Amino acid sequence: MELLMGLILVLVPVVIAFYSQAWGIWNFWTAAGEFFKGGLFWFVVMIGVLFLLLGISDLRETNTAPRPPVAQQAPTAPTKRAKK
Repeated sequence: MELLMGLILVLVPVVIAFYSQAWGIWNFWTAAGEFFKGGLFWFVVMIGVLFLLLGISDLRETNTAPRPPVAQQAPTAPTKRAKK
């Protein structure tokens, strides 16, 4: 039942939009095309924003990465004082 309902809800608007090309002000075909172009535009813009944020994140990690520890001297055994 869900598949049939989904198929109807997808195909009926496409058929109506196709036949509405000659209906003047009720032209759903042009509206669907404009909506698609707007969605494509915002998709490309958001991909660009994603790459900018990833690049900024990489720059931050590169500059604030912890530096390797400085080589430390091995602790030496305490020496005894000479008695006077």
